[in-house]
Amino acid sequence: SGSTPNATVAPVYIFDGSSPAKGQDYRVALAAKITGDFQFARATVNYFWEYFFGIGLVSPSNQFDPARLDPDNPPSDCPNPQNPCTLQPSNAALLKALAQDFINSKYDLKALMREIVNSNAYQLSSRYNGAWDPTTETLFARKLVRRLWSEEIHDAITQSSNIVPTYQTQQWGPVNWAMQLPEPLNTPDGATGRIAGFLNAFLRGNRDDQPRRPDGSISQALDLMNDNFVMSRVSPKGPTTSLLVKALALPDDQMINTLFLTVLSRYPTSTEMSDALANLKNNRTQEAQTLLWSLYNKVDFVFNY
Repeated sequence: SGSTPNATVAPVYIFDGSSPAKGQDYRVALAAKITGDFQFARATVNYFWEYFFGIGLVSPSNQFDPARLDPDNPPSDCPNPQNPCTLQPSNAALLKALAQDFINSKYDLKALMREIVNSNAYQLSSRYNGAWDPTTETLFARKLVRRLWSEEIHDAITQSSNIVPTYQTQQWGPVNWAMQLPEPLNTPDGATGRIAGFLNAFLRGNRDDQPRRPDGSISQALDLMNDNFVMSRVSPKGPTTSLLVKALALPDDQMINTLFLTVLSRYPTSTEMSDALANLKNNRTQEAQTLLWSLYNKVDFVFNY
C-alpha cells in the first residue's frame, strides 16, 4: 500500500470490492467474477443480437449504462416529469430475458443463436408494407439489411458454384472454407495465396487493431467483377460438377431458374427471365457465363435481406 513500502496489494474486484479466496488462482477468481456478473450475460447476448440483426438492443454495443438497464429497477428520477429518463435498451425486458436464458443454459452459445434465429423478429423480411419510419428501426418491425461478412461472401460463392478450394494453413493443415482460416494476423497472406486480398477487401479485420466493418468500397466491386476466385467459378471450363457446367445441360428456362435459385435463393422476375432467354439466343455458353457472373455481382448476393 502507499503507507507500507513493498507490501503485497491484494486484487479487488472493482464492482463489488471482493478479493480472491486465500490460495485461489487470481485468473480463476477473476474469470468466476466476470462470468458470474449478470452484465457478462447481458453484454454477450447483445453482441450476438447485433451480429444477427445489424444493431444491438443496446447500441453502441460497447457503451452500456448500468444505471439504465433493468426494467424492474429503473433510475430513481424516472417518475419526475420534469426530468424524464429512458431505459437504454430498445427492449429492456427482452434483453434481460435473453441474458437469463443464456445463464440458465450454462452459457450455451448454440442455444442462444438458435433462440435468436428462431424468433419471429429475425425471420421477418426487409420488405415493409407502407411508409417506413427510420426512427422505429430499433423496434425490429422488419429485417434490417446487412452486408455479408468477408468469409460469408467467400463461402457463399464456394458453396453455390460447387467449386471448393483448398488452402494450406500452418496450424490446421488444409482447409476448404474461409470460416476455417486462422486469425489473419497469424496467417501470412502467402499461406492462403491470392485469396487473402479478396477477403481483406471485404474488411474482415483482425483480433488486435482492425475491427470488422460492413462498409462498401470500389475495391470490393472490382474484386467481385475481376478476381480469379470469382472468374474461375463462372467459367464453362470448370469441373463437370460445377454449377455452370451442370446448368448448361438443362433447357434454357430451367438453367436460368437454377442459376437464380442457387445464387440468389429466388426465382427470376418475368423481366429477368425474358432478358436472359433473349440473350441466350446469341452465344448460349458465353451468355450463361455472363448471367452467372452478373448474379454474383448483384446487390442481392452480398446482402442478407
